Amino acid sequence: MNRKQWIVFGLIWLIVIVGTVFMIFKEESHITEKGIEIQELESVDVIVEDRKLSIYSFKDGVTDINWMNPDQIKLTGTSSGNSTEETYIFDVKNQTMKLSEQTDLNTKIASFDVLEDLGDGKYLCIRKNDTELIVLSEDSEHVLTEDATYDENLAVVVSSSKKKIAYYDVKSQKIRIYNIETGKTASLNVFPDELILKDFRNKLLFSPDSGYLALYYCVPESIQETYFSVYGADSGRSYSEKIWGLSPTWAPEELKIAFVYGDGASNIKNQKNLELHHGKRIGYYDLKKRKSEYIGAILNAQEIMGDIQWQNNGKVLGYHTGLFNETLEKWTVTHFTTFKLDDKTFVTHSLPQEMVAENLLGWELYENYYFVVENNDGNYSLFIKDRINDGVSYIKDCEDFIVDDAMRLAILLGNEILYKKDGFLFLTNANKNEAVYTNDGLIKDMKRSPDHNQLSIVSENEGETLIEIIKAKDNVSVQ
Repeated sequence: MNRKQWIVFGLIWLIVIVGTVFMIFKEESHITEKGIEIQELESVDVIVEDRKLSIYSFKDGVTDINWMNPDQIKLTGTSSGNSTEETYIFDVKNQTMKLSEQTDLNTKIASFDVLEDLGDGKYLCIRKNDTELIVLSEDSEHVLTEDATYDENLAVVVSSSKKKIAYYDVKSQKIRIYNIETGKTASLNVFPDELILKDFRNKLLFSPDSGYLALYYCVPESIQETYFSVYGADSGRSYSEKIWGLSPTWAPEELKIAFVYGDGASNIKNQKNLELHHGKRIGYYDLKKRKSEYIGAILNAQEIMGDIQWQNNGKVLGYHTGLFNETLEKWTVTHFTTFKLDDKTFVTHSLPQEMVAENLLGWELYENYYFVVENNDGNYSLFIKDRINDGVSYIKDCEDFIVDDAMRLAILLGNEILYKKDGFLFLTNANKNEAVYTNDGLIKDMKRSPDHNQLSIVSENEGETLIEIIKAKDNVSVQ
């Protein structure tokens, strides 16, 4: 062959070789893509009625359900026409169901007891039949400590932002802080007191951004000796020592901690064995200024009762006041007050009746509402104050329920209050009650979406499982 023919022959072979390689890589790419493909579930029975969405595809049972984000739910169960249990992702907005991608983590996690889902595929776990505290992910098992127990109780706290984990390391006898994002660990520059270790979850308080940590040293026998100290959560170094006060509470977005100044008053406990301190003044410690400020003293027979709550991103404080009822020989709660830090103004509301402090189970303050719950000889009552329309609801004979894995008597859903009465779930908005769950089934699980605008309910009736999603009106949250 002449030179020209050799060139043509070479070009043909080059095209064949390139084409073959392209087809091989194309085929391999196709196989890889198919391996991680999430298949559509063939049939999903979904019925939408007003603000309620019902899923009938898991009549044989649901073993686990969690919100991934405001639009998606991850659930594990046996769907209709399927003999094996699978994990699915349900898109609430588009009402579609898909099989969840299976990973090595699904198999690995079976060897652990999960304490908390940390997000981004990470879990805080205890190894089964062991005491090892571990942060588990698909590609690693990071051991925090061989033992994090004190007096046979687990001494572990996860910050609300899920950025840090505080735990007691038995071997070193130190409180350590693990940064989930960086993987670094710091130790608090303080020897852990028994007062902290015996009630770790309630005495170790992360700031909302997880940057600081307050240790609350409460001495029930001598409230005058009760104080809290603040430490850097990244360095472990002391930031502010011995701030004298009771019931410290972080502001949601400001670096401030509100507290009750006890003035030597003793504490009482409610039926949940929680301390209800009382005193004459409320203060707040400003970490930026490193000093405490007080909002004034109660001059009459009234005293500040119980804990304090922040609202409006740390610009408003709410608290109760009460007095000692000579007839009952008990402390009673009579008023609820809010205080604005910017203009130093107070707004006080009377409760519908005196509530014995020991019966006060809890209360919550929101932009639109304030509510308080009490237990009087086993009879639960709910007092709701509409702060916008100045309406009042007093609901007797309420029932407790478990939501977000905690026992509650009322929760906020969107801009409404959810409560249970006569086996039904009601939402109240501006004094108008609406029954949103009236089924006869046994409620097995209830969880709010991350934005608290939706509620998932798993119930069982005559052996069949039903999943329902209740939506708040207009999906407007006041959190």
